[in-house]
Amino acid sequence: MSASPVSVDAALARRERVALAAARTGAAAALIGAFTSPPLTNIGAAAMLIGFSLAPSALPRLRSVLATPLPRAALLLLAVLAMATLWSAVPAAARFAAWWDWRPLLLLIVGLAIFDDEDARRRALLAFIAVAVAGAAYSFWAWVHGYSTVPTHPGMAGIVLRNPVTQGLAFALACFFALMLAMVGRDRAPRRRGLLVAASLFLLANLVFVTSGRSAHLLLLILLTVTALQLLRGWRRLGAVVALPLAATLAISISPMLQTRFGQMIEELHTAQGAQEITSMGIRTVMWRLSWQLAQEKPLLGYGMGGFAPAYEQAVKSSSLTGWAARPTEDPHNQYLQVQLQAGLVGLAAFFWFLLGALRQPAVQPWRTWAGAVLLGFCATSLMSSHFTTFSESHLLMVLLGLLLARPSPASTAAVAAR
Repeated sequence: MSASPVSVDAALARRERVALAAARTGAAAALIGAFTSPPLTNIGAAAMLIGFSLAPSALPRLRSVLATPLPRAALLLLAVLAMATLWSAVPAAARFAAWWDWRPLLLLIVGLAIFDDEDARRRALLAFIAVAVAGAAYSFWAWVHGYSTVPTHPGMAGIVLRNPVTQGLAFALACFFALMLAMVGRDRAPRRRGLLVAASLFLLANLVFVTSGRSAHLLLLILLTVTALQLLRGWRRLGAVVALPLAATLAISISPMLQTRFGQMIEELHTAQGAQEITSMGIRTVMWRLSWQLAQEKPLLGYGMGGFAPAYEQAVKSSSLTGWAARPTEDPHNQYLQVQLQAGLVGLAAFFWFLLGALRQPAVQPWRTWAGAVLLGFCATSLMSSHFTTFSESHLLMVLLGLLLARPSPASTAAVAAR
C-alpha cells in the first residue's frame, strides 16, 4: 500500500525541520568554535553543509540565494583565486592550501540559505554571546591569578581563548550583538534586556582591562559608530557621535592595559628601523615595504596562490636586511596586499567586488546595518592582518555575514509581526 499524500508531506516537513535544525546548529557551533576550538569549527561546518544538503528545500533555497549579489561575488572571487593557482610556481599542494584558506566563503553562501528564520538567527547569536561571556569570566579569573592558558602568549595574563586577537574580536562582536539585541525587538523585555545589557558591559570591561588585542578595540569602535550613524536620527545620532570618542578616551585613561598596548604600538612604529629585537609593528613595517615592492614587480597577475612566501624569501635574500628583519613569512599581514600578491590586480578587483556585493546584498533592518558594520570593521582590521583568510577570524566573519544578511522567509516575517 502506498503512502498517502498527507503522510508524504508530513515526512518531508519533518525532514526539512531536522535538516535545517542540524545546519543551523552546526553554524552556531562553527561560530563558537572559531574562538574556542578549531575542531569544533570543522565539526560545525561539516554539520552545516551536510544538514543543508539533506534539506528537501536545499536546491530552491540555493537558487534563490544565488540570484542575489553577495553569493555571486563570492563564487567569482573563488573562481578568480582558483585561476591564480595556474601561474604559481609552488607545488600543487601549496597552491591548493592557499586557495582552500578561502573556503569560509562557501559557509557564507550556505548561511544565507538557511537563516531565513529570525528566531534561528537570534538563537545562534545568543549562544555565541553566552559562550563569549563564559570565556570572559574565565579570562577575568586567569587575569586575577596572573597567567595565560595560551602557549604562544604565556606572558599575557587573561588570554585564554586561541590568542589575543581572536579572543578580542569574539568579545567585541559579542559585546556589540548583546547591546543591539537589548535595544530591538522581543529582546527588549525587561528581564532579557537586563541580561543582555549586563553581558555587554561584562564583555566591555574585559576588553578595557584584560584582553589586549588592539584589533578588537578598533572593531568595537567601528561597530558602534557605523550602527549609530546608520540607525539613529536627529539628536540621538549627534549624541552618539560625540559620546563614542569620549567613551574611547575615558576607556584609555582608566585602563593601564590600553595605555600600554597603544603606547607600545606607537613606540614600535617610531623605532621600527633601529629596534634590536623583533616587535609586532616593527616586523610589519618590513613586511609591508617588501610586499609593496613585490606587488609593483608583478602587478597584474601576482605570484599565484601560495607564491608569496618564496617570492618574499627571495626578496629578503636580495636585500640588505639582517637579524629579525630578515625573517621569512607566508603572510604580509595586510589582506589587500595578500590578495594582490597572490592574484594580482585581477584578484584584488574580484575581492573588492565581493566587498561591494556584501554591502549591496538585500536584507532587512537592523540586520543589514549590523552586517555592514561587521564587514567594515574587518576591512579596517585587515589593514594590519589577513582576517579574511586566517582560520578563526575568517570563520567568524563569514558565518556571521551569512546569518545577518539572510533574507527572512514570508512565514518567518509573519510570525515575528504577529508577536
